Amino acid sequence: MSKKLILISFIASFFSVANAQQYYGNGYTIIQGQPITHRDSDLDVMVYKTIKSEKVYDALLELLRGSGWQLADGQNADPDLFRLYRQNYPDSKRTLNPIKLSDALEYIAGDAWDLVVDPVNHLVSFQLSENYRCFTLKEAVCQLNN
Repeated sequence: MSKKLILISFIASFFSVANAQQYYGNGYTIIQGQPITHRDSDLDVMVYKTIKSEKVYDALLELLRGSGWQLADGQNADPDLFRLYRQNYPDSKRTLNPIKLSDALEYIAGDAWDLVVDPVNHLVSFQLSENYRCFTLKEAVCQLNN
């Protein structure tokens, strides 16, 4: 009987301590953290921008300005990335609002490019989608010659 009483009092004190950790005095409560997922990142912030840049590279820099995110340098990116960056920025995509930052990045890059995110260093980049790898200039020239 005394073992049951000790066990019950231990369990009751355990739960009261666990609940006491949730309260931090004078109306403050500690909220238990949850793992951050892509959906909970800064890239989900809504942006309202009008892009003034003429090239896609400059437009991406303009979009990321003030967000805490940067474009990854070319050494750590897809070797075909220059093809995206050197393109003219289309007038039809000048006004972006309201749109999530991640969606805006994907929208600017277009369907041929997949967004690559480095959440540790707050870097973003793009890689050519597998569906479009066959459209490289080198392969197109080879196909024309054959």
